[in-house]
Amino acid sequence: MFRQLLFSSMIKSLSVFLVVTLFCVKVSEACVCIDRGLDLSYFSDGKDMMRVKIIGRTREGKKNDLNRKRIHVAKVLMNYKAETNKDEYILITSPLHSCGVELSKGDWLVTASAVKNGEKGGLGVYETISCDFNKKWKDLSKKEHLFLDTRMICGDDGICMCGDGSIAKMCKMYPCLASYCGSSKTCHNNYCGGCRPEWVDSGNRLNCQCMKGDILCKSD
Repeated sequence: MFRQLLFSSMIKSLSVFLVVTLFCVKVSEACVCIDRGLDLSYFSDGKDMMRVKIIGRTREGKKNDLNRKRIHVAKVLMNYKAETNKDEYILITSPLHSCGVELSKGDWLVTASAVKNGEKGGLGVYETISCDFNKKWKDLSKKEHLFLDTRMICGDDGICMCGDGSIAKMCKMYPCLASYCGSSKTCHNNYCGGCRPEWVDSGNRLNCQCMKGDILCKSD
């Protein structure tokens, strides 16, 4: 009887140990991400934010390779943070582990960093993970579309275009000079959608308390 109780106790202890171990492994393998809204990703990351069309994908590396990656072939439709040749083809890679992301065919808004010295077959290589702001184009909200439409992209020739394809406005003065919202916040001059000061707080979010009446601070 004593042996049976001892054996039963050992089995229970072993079961608890295995459950805890598996739970810990699962947590350690998970990709922990902070909430990354569109504005935070745009203002804080040294990454490109692009509308792309995914036209194909494959995998790179051996089956048991921990560094194995997905490779997406994409056509750039718009780069909201840098002047990029329209219709340029690029490769977007992402790890196969829990921090990776799989982009299905179709139009996406992708946040990705250019891989230094990364070029394959004459195509530029970018990398993205699940913590980046990646979203299907059709799933973007009206407010997110408006945010993208009012991004200002300036070329080396000094001409600035807006995300909606219009030319940035000529303002009499820098919008930020006519606006103040405290030293803890940063102001960006924006000439798309009007002569607009865009105030960003220390968390790289748009601060609508400083932008009352702005088109991006109105409810959907």
